Amino acid sequence: MSLHTLNRSCTTSPRAATSQGGPSTRFSSPIERERLEHDEQLPFLVSEVAPHDRRDPFEVPGQRVLELDRVPHRRPSPLRDGVTKRQAAATAGKTAYDQVETRTAAEVHVRTVLAAGARHSVLRRDDGTVVATGNNQAGECDVLHWSDVIAVAAGSVHTARNTGKSHTVGLRADGTALATGWSDAGQTAVTQWREITAIAAGWRTTVGLRADGTVVATGRTAEGQCDVQSWSEIVAIACGDWHTVAVRRGGTTLATGNNRRGQTDVARWRYVSGVSAGYLHTVGLREDGTVVAVGDGSRGQCDVSAWRGITSVAAGSIHTLALSRDGTVYARGDNQFGQCDVQSWTDITAIAAGAKHSLGLRADGTVVAAGDHDDQQCNVDAWATRPQRN
Repeated sequence: MSLHTLNRSCTTSPRAATSQGGPSTRFSSPIERERLEHDEQLPFLVSEVAPHDRRDPFEVPGQRVLELDRVPHRRPSPLRDGVTKRQAAATAGKTAYDQVETRTAAEVHVRTVLAAGARHSVLRRDDGTVVATGNNQAGECDVLHWSDVIAVAAGSVHTARNTGKSHTVGLRADGTALATGWSDAGQTAVTQWREITAIAAGWRTTVGLRADGTVVATGRTAEGQCDVQSWSEIVAIACGDWHTVAVRRGGTTLATGNNRRGQTDVARWRYVSGVSAGYLHTVGLREDGTVVAVGDGSRGQCDVSAWRGITSVAAGSIHTLALSRDGTVYARGDNQFGQCDVQSWTDITAIAAGAKHSLGLRADGTVVAAGDHDDQQCNVDAWATRPQRN
């Protein structure tokens, strides 16, 4: 497949100079600046960071942000001062290339359109209702009575035979949460949550991001995946099977839980705008549209370093999806069930990765699917974000 290539070269600028009279340098991304400063100890002043490509707005997989206006020819404010529109979008939704003012977590509402669990799929429609298909052994698809929902999450990305049950979580416009399905560890105990701006679901775990940038979690605690009480200034969250990951204001990352394959080794990541967590791996989206991954890569699910122009990522059990700026989708990892057969997808605005299947939302509001269909989790042909009226 063809990949977008970003210009990562640096050129000197004749308009600025260091105190010693040498030339200053313009970089194509903050990541390039940090790498060169750290590895080569550059003896000159960095004068300016070149802005990101600003050609068109783009969508982030399965997610949208409220009220992101385009304002041409303005630079994003530094991430350390708040959440830029790009960072808010990468964790929670619709984004534009022209970021403007910074935003705190309290100002960002996340609209997650698609969610894929172990054996079921979920779609939030434009009118706030929700539909689901697939395995309903524990009631994880009992969402038809939900209303005023702005985000959905589906638990369980583990492919083992003992993980047939799952749960589904919804975020309502008033900042409350609701859940249905398997709750043996209390993973659906979210009715008391308030001021929630984003949700994530793992295997027997549910995590919520509060408006003040703190995080709340419920469910299984054996591996430490719910040890999030001390976290602050968080702008994005993700749950894997046994671990939880977050992006902090400023683009750094942190994680807690099982680290059996190094899936929580994200402390050195910088300029990250979004994260997604799978079974034993973690994927991060950088501000410049490149992707990083750690953890188990035995099936190629972490082979993402060549990707460019990415606007969103989604980690399944042992495969990884990425949404490109042009509306196409890339995939790496296990393809035993055809979950990586997404090359023909076009005009995609959102993606989601389940245990053994993948979902894509088209610009026209319809949904496509690939992968395992044993439980009817790919039965999405009739779905649309705008429900038809009789």
